[in-house]
Amino acid sequence: MKLYQVTDTKLRSLEARWRTVLNRVRGPIPMGLAIAHMNAESNGETDPPITDATRRPRGLMQISRRDGVRWGVKENDLINTTKNLYVWCNKTNRDAELLHDTYTAWTKAGQDFWASVRFVSIVGRINFDKLVSGAVASKSTNAITATLQAYIRANNVRVGRFSRRDLRRIADHLDEVFHAMTIIDGPNKVSNAFTAPPAVTPGNVTTGLGSAIVL
Repeated sequence: MKLYQVTDTKLRSLEARWRTVLNRVRGPIPMGLAIAHMNAESNGETDPPITDATRRPRGLMQISRRDGVRWGVKENDLINTTKNLYVWCNKTNRDAELLHDTYTAWTKAGQDFWASVRFVSIVGRINFDKLVSGAVASKSTNAITATLQAYIRANNVRVGRFSRRDLRRIADHLDEVFHAMTIIDGPNKVSNAFTAPPAVTPGNVTTGLGSAIVL
């Protein structure tokens, strides 16, 4: 498992470069979450080498071939950064919807919620649920991410293919995600919604976000 270190310098550079495109398609996803994801997954490279022959993650947000197909984008087209970001935003909003449907104790789409969405993107939903079952006595907490971080750091935990060392690196990375959302979106960021409908299809926008655009 490889996660690049998230740094303030890199966050600011990537935000300046990709803010306009992300604002078109991200919906309620915090900008800081998107920028932290691209920093950690590709170090901001738009066409990094393929290192996983099965998932074949591509592009800036390291979108798997399967997720690209799910959102109507062929593998080779995932190198187009607008399409890459489009798929990631749709997938992330869908992950957020499914997560909130299960863990309804989150009463606001704040930083803790979006950090758990990031956690799911790394370990997968099944592994996330297993970790929550071990760490959270009930689903009444509004700080599931923070609870999971403490649980991982205090116990010799592993899940699926993720070793104790992997999970502790992820727990540290989630601190970086919290920090990214704070410095980019502002302290105590709260979204207006937990998720959003699918973003517009990327392409040549001529009449605004409400337009139907064909790839």
